[in-house]
Amino acid sequence: MSFHYVDKGLARFLQVHTVLVFEEAFDPLELKHCFEQLVQKWPILQARLNFLRTGTFSTSQTHSFFQHRVIDATLAETVPVYPMIHQSMQEDDYKRLMDLTSIPCSIYTTLFPPVCTLTAACLKDACVLKFTFQHAFCDGLGMSMIGWAYAALLSGNPIDIPDFDRPVTLQFNAAPNNPSNPHYCHDPSPSTLSNGSNRLYSGGLSHFTLGLLWHRLAPASCSNTGSSRMMHIPALVIDQLADHATKQGIRISRVDILMAMILQANVRVFPHDSTTTSYPLAFMLNFNHLLVNPAKFHNSFWPVPIPRPPGLDPSQVSHESTINLAAHIRRVTRVAQSAECLEDFNAQYQRMGPWHLWHPRAASPSHPRTMVTSMAHSNPYNLASNSGVRPLFFDNRIETMDLAQYLGIYLHGAINVNLDRNGKGFCLTGSLHPHLWRELEKILIEMQKSWTVVQAREEHISQYSKDQGSPGHPPASDATIRLICEQTDGNIESHIRIYKQIPAAGTEAEPAAVRAKQAKPCEPDELITLRALTRKGSRFTPRLLDSKNTTQDDSGFVPGGFVVYVAWEVVAGEQLGTEGGDEDCGFWRMERDKREIVREHFKNNFLQLSKWGYMPLGGRLSNLVWDERSSTLFFVGFYMATTNMKKKKWSPAMWFAWGLAKCPRPPGPDWDGSTSDWKW
Repeated sequence: MSFHYVDKGLARFLQVHTVLVFEEAFDPLELKHCFEQLVQKWPILQARLNFLRTGTFSTSQTHSFFQHRVIDATLAETVPVYPMIHQSMQEDDYKRLMDLTSIPCSIYTTLFPPVCTLTAACLKDACVLKFTFQHAFCDGLGMSMIGWAYAALLSGNPIDIPDFDRPVTLQFNAAPNNPSNPHYCHDPSPSTLSNGSNRLYSGGLSHFTLGLLWHRLAPASCSNTGSSRMMHIPALVIDQLADHATKQGIRISRVDILMAMILQANVRVFPHDSTTTSYPLAFMLNFNHLLVNPAKFHNSFWPVPIPRPPGLDPSQVSHESTINLAAHIRRVTRVAQSAECLEDFNAQYQRMGPWHLWHPRAASPSHPRTMVTSMAHSNPYNLASNSGVRPLFFDNRIETMDLAQYLGIYLHGAINVNLDRNGKGFCLTGSLHPHLWRELEKILIEMQKSWTVVQAREEHISQYSKDQGSPGHPPASDATIRLICEQTDGNIESHIRIYKQIPAAGTEAEPAAVRAKQAKPCEPDELITLRALTRKGSRFTPRLLDSKNTTQDDSGFVPGGFVVYVAWEVVAGEQLGTEGGDEDCGFWRMERDKREIVREHFKNNFLQLSKWGYMPLGGRLSNLVWDERSSTLFFVGFYMATTNMKKKKWSPAMWFAWGLAKCPRPPGPDWDGSTSDWKW
């Protein structure tokens, strides 16, 4: 089978991995038998791609198309389950899941890969299936059809034989663009999009060789650094923006809104990078529905770069700015689907020969930072096995072909959009720069809060075992994150810590009704302390600005479990120490007379806190902030705090304990009170 000219573009260097996790054990022989049935009924799958990927050749040796491994462990013992349930996985957890289906392949398979393979990891109580599709063979529509057909066979149902005809040339049935419409005055021209795509994503053999060498010799320079993970975008965030746009009479899609958020993150993380100057974002345009004769098994997409809109202010993230960006993306999409633009793309792709290779990002410094593809047209969670069990987890991501990965070429900066389990929110999966993932998280928080997130700081997880505490009632586990924020409508800076209850270890995969029994109210010691000190009028501790105590809904980690927000002010001054150590910190760089002043303030404030009954637990110099302007020594850091401290008598040993003095030997029970050999 020969590929047409679109198959020979960007698609021939890519492959797609689709991972499904079922909470049901399968017999490997049954999985293999169903896959062999699929290959026999659909003979087009009995093929491998040639080295140049200009077509396929048939083969009767399909035994290597299916591989499996048996793991003598449960799913919960192998990978964290609750991140999969909530479709939000960090890099380490994501890698552990992907490693389950990582099985070596032969050199022959690397050079001539099958158009479709299936790898299975069979556990005691679950099964992980990974389909690998060569993108030159089919696009998302074909992938979905193959997945649905295999699920039908696994359920014991018959499958139809589809039409496998592929177009030789593409004929479009698209409406022409109307530049005279006043609403289209900011539309980019069709030639701008088609020429930009051709310049940024294709090149000759020399460009390809240059890009390959650049990736190998200077990976950091070409941003060959990515963090693979999954992020969940709640439907509430998208729905609020969509409703706001509808009230203004602006017609945009929910995917437009999501891409606008990604574009904002790109520009904010890399404001002066040449890669975001002209085209900060690109997306894969699927034009199959615009063809006169749509086909099911071929590629009907090409990359479309999104020009940076004029007047874009990366510092502004609001509902209004996001909607305006989404409208800009919708205009670009409309132009890309116009008859003129489609014909421009078509003509350029027809001129491609087998050596007109897609080149890596290094060969074009203005290449967009992020490429977005979407599979949001279908919900994979509607798949069901023969016992009616829906997938626990679904993941779909694009990578470079295996041969390219062996040569050191990876597809960083590509992200795929899938529907979540409820079919309303989205899941982002792919490999992005770590700073870009964090910026997306901050934008999500900003969309839902009246505070603007400036920086995300430390995270903590306190998770107890299900066997701790009284039977069936383990202590409440929680995950926390601290953010540096600014009030949206003012100049107040704050810290905001979010406490969220999570399931006890070993119960993450339990039904929601079981996890809901762990729900408990919570009032963190940090909130108790800051509230009490603020009410007492303390002038040397942070003021509590706001707090909120709410509960998780039925889709939460622990339905009915606590979610607590605590906001307190950022005090002025210099932190006297760091959590890493006190040896060469701000305090010991002060002149001695200033250190004496600080110690005197410390003594007075320590005694007052002791009288009130509150104190940072395990206090050190990192819990002290000195404001030279107001001569105030602030006590900070009450995440771990004592709330019922008994009044203490003063002892110079307190200076040593907090790092404000040094001595050869720590003061013990037999210490005589002498400080003559101490360093002050």
